[in-house]
Amino acid sequence: MLMEFLFASLRLALSIFLLVTANTPNSKIYFGTVIVNVLINILILCWNADQIREESIGIADSIYQLPWFEYDKSDVISLHIMMIRSQTPLTLTTGPFGTVTLDLAGKIVKATYTYATFMHQM
Repeated sequence: MLMEFLFASLRLALSIFLLVTANTPNSKIYFGTVIVNVLINILILCWNADQIREESIGIADSIYQLPWFEYDKSDVISLHIMMIRSQTPLTLTTGPFGTVTLDLAGKIVKATYTYATFMHQM
């Protein structure tokens, strides 16, 4: 996942740089569609990871809403273990850099803009 975000950021920065330096309208349209494609790819990855995190937060509450007092003792113990394990949300990470959320998508776009302006100044 880390490599996917790194390459997407570099693809986006290079496409922005090529869009700014393009001379023909066809090139501008092509690089514009590449930029939109990469942005949608990043947003889909971050949106799905954020949804996984949000849904996993509610698992313990859903288990508690069950009529657990009507179950066998072994089932109740299993439900308790599930509730304890679901206290920490399930998250997707990008290595040591943190969890994948919609905030990460914003950070990637900011970093991409920094890369593109750096390439444009050279």
